Amino acid sequence: MVNAALEATIRLTVEGASGQAHEVEAVVDTGFSGFLTLPPTLITLLRAAFRLGPGST
Repeated sequence: MVNAALEATIRLTVEGASGQAHEVEAVVDTGFSGFLTLPPTLITLLRAAFRLGPGST
């Protein structure tokens, strides 16, 4: 699909540790740099754990 800003997008379903699922529209980035991110509000809803670059939480 293409959004209003003419960016290629894909709809994904992400699931938290307790099984709750949320849909996200993601922009396809042709300059992919090797990592993915989610909006902070969704990370909170999913109760997702995160790890910083040096491996600390």
